[in-house]
Amino acid sequence: MNDVKTKRVSPSTGSEDRCPECGGNNIFTDFSRGERVCMDCGLVQDDRVMDRAAEWRSFTPQEEQKRSRVGAPLSLLRPDKGLTTEIGGQPGDLSSGKMTASKRAKIRRLRWVNKRARSGQERNLRKALRELSRLSSALGLPSHVQQEAATIYRKALKKNLIRGRSISSMIAASLYLACRLQKIPRTLRDIVNVSQVSEKDLSKAFRVLVEELKVRRAPLDVKKLVFRLGSSLSLTMPTQKKAIELLEQAKEKNIMAGKNPTSMAAACLYLAGIITGERRTQQQIADIANTTPVTLRNRVKELIKELGLENIEVKRGAAAAPVYFTEEDDISEIAVEF
Repeated sequence: MNDVKTKRVSPSTGSEDRCPECGGNNIFTDFSRGERVCMDCGLVQDDRVMDRAAEWRSFTPQEEQKRSRVGAPLSLLRPDKGLTTEIGGQPGDLSSGKMTASKRAKIRRLRWVNKRARSGQERNLRKALRELSRLSSALGLPSHVQQEAATIYRKALKKNLIRGRSISSMIAASLYLACRLQKIPRTLRDIVNVSQVSEKDLSKAFRVLVEELKVRRAPLDVKKLVFRLGSSLSLTMPTQKKAIELLEQAKEKNIMAGKNPTSMAAACLYLAGIITGERRTQQQIADIANTTPVTLRNRVKELIKELGLENIEVKRGAAAAPVYFTEEDDISEIAVEF
């Protein structure tokens, strides 16, 4: 009986709480087992009862009041985290004729005072989070990356790192740092192309965040860059895997030290496309990788030299369109046209 007293009992609501076997109304609901049992005859009426109560426990009224939750969940993507309320002011509410002129003027005045009462940090966050939403939409980033970027920016704002720097550069740097922490393949130039700041300002803001917040960022995964560029170039998976093999060989020979990861990934894709017969032009790959054909050619020459690809002969001149090889073609000795 002691066990029975510790469990919650469903209150009687009428005939549905009567036992169909004995007609008694002593029905016990065990939410831990999900069962409804008649305490007189032992008949199990239901074995799939859903517990709609809170998932937390409270032992005092103060604890219950503190842990209760109402309203929408908190969101770091809103300046006030979704906690504050706004004084409504729809046109129909004020011009419907149900309010006097003095009442409408009072509400307008209260709404204006409410907006003016916002702190400087909240106004800063409003502008920053709008820019964050725009950048994330342009780059196609998921919600958890936006949450991470908002957290980083809030920390920088709390440490007063925004003063003397533009909001656009700091929120763009926060988004780039969030991509690095979440291992999302987005480069610095990708952020620059959709933001309103220069690469120099973005680099400065990024260094400030890393140094002042003491963030240990993960190195950029070049393999993910290969897959992203390969997907944009409509290359098949065998070609992308071949580019990964060339990339692994370059890492073993320490060729990538001091090189731009995006240009190295693009060079590996260019060589892999030639080897597998799924070639793309230098200009096409350079445009997708946000680099120049000259940089791409230099990286390709380095890979050919260091990896010992003697069967590939370098010639002058550029192809005007992608070249596709069939299975019957001999691709053991293929000329790379520069």
